[in-house]
Amino acid sequence: MALFRKGPPPHQTALAMIGARAGARVLVVGTPPPGVVAALAGVTGLNGQTLLVVAPGARAPYESAAAEAGVLLETLDALADPFALPPTPGDHDVVVIHSDLATIDDAIRRSLVGAAFAALRPGGRIVIVEGRPATGWFSRRGPTLSFESAIALLEAAGGLAARQLGAVEGVTYFEARKGQ
Repeated sequence: MALFRKGPPPHQTALAMIGARAGARVLVVGTPPPGVVAALAGVTGLNGQTLLVVAPGARAPYESAAAEAGVLLETLDALADPFALPPTPGDHDVVVIHSDLATIDDAIRRSLVGAAFAALRPGGRIVIVEGRPATGWFSRRGPTLSFESAIALLEAAGGLAARQLGAVEGVTYFEARKGQ
């Protein structure tokens, strides 16, 4: 009889909400936890691609997490604009934005979501990960987009079936699909 049960993998919720599959092409923008990105690269595998657009000088923790997990992660420096996406229109199955959107200027936020939709293939999905879990008893969470603001942002960019997927431990997940 086991007294202690092994808990779920630490990034299980994020992976379930993102919903990437083996062989998928996933583009990640922002500053997600490195372990989430490495776990995502493990899901897409060698037949897929996980591409992280990261601020210059911020690659090390992501590359370290990927190496520790034994997965292939491609990184691309966002040179002039930390929210610029690579010029690969219509090429990705899923675009994940994890950038604390509530703290970003509204025009930049709209531009980022519009560029994310442009990077998707028809029928692809955009997933916004808003918020961060508290790290201790007295830690404070930063501001997050409201439900109404996130849905309006996705719909204004042309997203179909925009919805909130769920909220767990201070992190809220939203998604929308790109039309055909």
